[in-house]
Amino acid sequence: MNKTVYERIKNKDILIALVNKNDEVVWESSKSPASSLYRAYYAGELNDLGELSLYSNQAGLAVALISPELSIKKCYAIRMSEVGLKKFEENKVEVQYEELIPLVKSSKDDTKVCPVEKFLSEHNDEERWNYMEQNFKNATSTGGACGIF
Repeated sequence: MNKTVYERIKNKDILIALVNKNDEVVWESSKSPASSLYRAYYAGELNDLGELSLYSNQAGLAVALISPELSIKKCYAIRMSEVGLKKFEENKVEVQYEELIPLVKSSKDDTKVCPVEKFLSEHNDEERWNYMEQNFKNATSTGGACGIF
């Protein structure tokens, strides 16, 4: 575990980050974790990064769903949703988290369930992928490269 990245996540300096096998941050975002990750994925910013560890303030079904596509092998989260945990386990991702919650909360309003998480939890994988592609494929990335691209 990269303790510096984890502390930045815990302090909400950033909300999500990808770290490579050399313990280098290859991508991070301080915006909505799942949407930022998918925007970067569909924009081609996350190609050929090798085996990765995911750090997230909240990890749910959306980031678990994409984990095989990004070669995510480990996930470190402050809060993990129950449906996200199940999917990470299906995808054979090693997970560590501080708190298990039913569904991920909105990154803008912690009193509400994230609408993406709610939709994904009610559908199958094909419908989930269609939803994510429809909503994030043509959007601009909100994450950022961290100097190794």
